[in-house]
Amino acid sequence: METLTEEEDQTKVKNTSVPVISIHHNNDEDDDDLYDTDLEDEKNRDVDKDSKKERAVSAYENTDIGHHTYEEACKKLKVIPLKRIISQLWTDTMMLRYIGLNFGQAKALSYALMHNSKVEKVDLTENSLEGDSTGLFFEILKTQIYITYLNISENIVDEAAASILSEMLECNACLTHLVLSGTKIGDKEITHIITGMQENDTLIHLDLSKNEIGISGALRFSKIITPNRSLKSLNLSWNHIRAAGGVAIVKSLQKNISLIDVDLSWNGLGFEGSLALGEALKDNKFLRKLNLNNNRINWDCVPYIGRGLRNNKSLNILEIGYNPLSLEGCADLLDFISNKKSGIQVLSLPAVPINTKIAYLATKISHDRKFILHHGGILATGDVIGIQRAFKVDPLSRLISYLGSIGFRVVDLFRMFDSQDKLFVSREKFMQGLKKINAPLDEDDADNIADRMEVNGEISFKTLMDSVKNHIRDARKEDMRHEMMEKRKREERKRILHSDVTVNAQTTLAFSPGAYNMYSSYSRQGRDTSSHSPFTNNPHSDGHSSSGSQHRVFTHSASTSKTLPTVTSPRPTLRDPESMKHLSARSRFRQAGRRLAFTSGKKVTRQTSMEPVEKENTINQYAVLPAVKT
Repeated sequence: METLTEEEDQTKVKNTSVPVISIHHNNDEDDDDLYDTDLEDEKNRDVDKDSKKERAVSAYENTDIGHHTYEEACKKLKVIPLKRIISQLWTDTMMLRYIGLNFGQAKALSYALMHNSKVEKVDLTENSLEGDSTGLFFEILKTQIYITYLNISENIVDEAAASILSEMLECNACLTHLVLSGTKIGDKEITHIITGMQENDTLIHLDLSKNEIGISGALRFSKIITPNRSLKSLNLSWNHIRAAGGVAIVKSLQKNISLIDVDLSWNGLGFEGSLALGEALKDNKFLRKLNLNNNRINWDCVPYIGRGLRNNKSLNILEIGYNPLSLEGCADLLDFISNKKSGIQVLSLPAVPINTKIAYLATKISHDRKFILHHGGILATGDVIGIQRAFKVDPLSRLISYLGSIGFRVVDLFRMFDSQDKLFVSREKFMQGLKKINAPLDEDDADNIADRMEVNGEISFKTLMDSVKNHIRDARKEDMRHEMMEKRKREERKRILHSDVTVNAQTTLAFSPGAYNMYSSYSRQGRDTSSHSPFTNNPHSDGHSSSGSQHRVFTHSASTSKTLPTVTSPRPTLRDPESMKHLSARSRFRQAGRRLAFTSGKKVTRQTSMEPVEKENTINQYAVLPAVKT
């Protein structure tokens, strides 16, 4: 066998000629087939792996972020994607305030949030979103488990969106903060929210401020406050909550054990709400902060609120400014808070002036415990701003009280004046006698008494005795009247606190003539008239006066307590005298005047008295006495 050396082998390889074949192809596939090698297969496999890896990473990012879904949704909906939204999809907070989202952009954003697990807080304040747009975000929260904070303030939540919100609250177990301020939620929408709140046990903060919740909505909403165990902060400020609605909301706080911050500012609690609040604060041991700014709370309401604050150790912050408290009300409020059992540490009275006496009392409280008073300025005056309860006592009453204190009778007083037993004295002697016994009367008061008893320049014993008797009788009548008023007030307060009667009141300030009977003090046929609530007010009673006499609503006196029959007929006519029994005195007077004018054919002027007169003619059943003809 021939063997070749290494050099010969290399020379042989160099001298070997290899024919070159040139072939031209029209497609690339043939080239690939012609030059297909194992190296190219490995390269193609690497490219496929890289593309699959990129697609997997992209799919993973889209599942976690949702930016691809957002871009695809924008293409399908033909809207421009916003870089601000895409960039914030990677963060835990989306601040999308005041950017004016339309329906398409809101829908694309909702699709992106469905695939996002980064975002926990979404703020969409004032984006001009309508009910269909806000409903989209409520819809995705039915299944979205990462968003815990949602702010839809200054947008619109209509009844359809509120219905979706109700379903979301029932099934969502992650949302803790919900802000619905300024979304035009009224009594209809709040009903749906109440339904969802009954099944929700995760919501901690609920903001319903600057809405249109009225009396009936507040009555319904109060039913879920007492049993709720999750809410810690509730904001109902800037609504139409007043009268019975305010009483119901405040009474619901009495047995609630979760709320620590409640804002009821800029409503109309008034006297009724203050009365119920005093009772609620006596039992509530969990509330820490309470805002009652601008709630028509005056100096008469302070004693009832103060009784609740006096022994309440849990409430630390009380805001009660922008109310007509007066200096006397502020002093009384600080007097209640000064009790050692009271837990108030911050008392805020913005726009409420105080004087140096109140400031000194606040300083004295701060020496005993931590206490801060915010106020509207210190007045350097001794005058009382507000109500002045120190009424001037009648001079004759003061004289009679003084005589009783020194053991003098009126007869003894006159005998001291009348040394000649003429049973009358001059005005000068009477004035000198008052000074002689050191009566606590100044010159004006003495002149007042002398003027009331002087007859023909002299004061007789009979005149003095008659004046004293009449004065004592009038004083007793006044005392009885005050006792009756206090009794009625106590009964009224008791009824307010223990009344759960639903109020048939207007939910808005718009007056509807068909809602009230303008000719009687009770409702038309078909309405419940079994009981009358003190909170059933004219829709214009909260500071708005009704325009036009046709808007007048007549109310019966509190003394007429017996049940009146229901009116089943329309407005009484001149030929229906029986219907006049159910009219108010003013209406009966007008009807009687018209009837008399029709029967006599003469015009009758307006009278000041009216009494029923029994005559055979039934048309003149109510006549005007005395009759004045013109």
